[in-house]
Amino acid sequence: MIAIVGDVKAKEIIPVLDRYFGRLPPGQTPARCGRLEPKAIAEKQVLKPDKAQPVYLEGYHRAAVTSPDDATYQAIAEVLGTGRTSRLYGSLVRDQKVAVQASVFPSFPGGKYPGLMVFFGIPAPGRTNEEVQAAIRAEIDKIRSQPVTDEELDDGQVAGQGFAGARTAEQHGDRAAARRGSDDLAATGARSSPASPRSTRSPRTTSSASPRRPSCPTTGPSR
Repeated sequence: MIAIVGDVKAKEIIPVLDRYFGRLPPGQTPARCGRLEPKAIAEKQVLKPDKAQPVYLEGYHRAAVTSPDDATYQAIAEVLGTGRTSRLYGSLVRDQKVAVQASVFPSFPGGKYPGLMVFFGIPAPGRTNEEVQAAIRAEIDKIRSQPVTDEELDDGQVAGQGFAGARTAEQHGDRAAARRGSDDLAATGARSSPASPRSTRSPRTTSSASPRRPSCPTTGPSR
């Protein structure tokens, strides 16, 4: 590639470029870099001790946003981790007080290619990453046995794109279809990763930063 900057005119400079560089043979097109990581066959844990606020993150492999299951991931993120009425906030922050913040990233680091669905929590003073981990996993398991409720639909908690189909059905008076959509949240979640039983969970990445070495690993998910 040749770049020319300045007060130049294309019709004047292109002949000059052709004279000096036109006789050079074209090179081979480089191979495209791979965009998919190798298939994970086991859980990966990363621990980063640091003199800083402890943080716990847990990631599950998921498909790209072009996948038919993307709506389910978005809905799970809405129900579990969006706002103060979300299940994670209600359980970890308000009720158990093990965390000062808890949420979900539905696509990390982005959605164009397969990546991670990340759950994270910041421990409250005097609480540990291990407590946050246990509380997050309890809520992930609970989404299977306690699918999205009518109240969560009515509150508009899942009014985003993740539950657009269920909301549309509900607006047209098909309450049963809306409930089927919420039931699919758990069914697809179990098939995809975060909502499956501990023994059959898809390999996950757990990560945590802590000022001291915790008994279980915890830090930002790595791809």
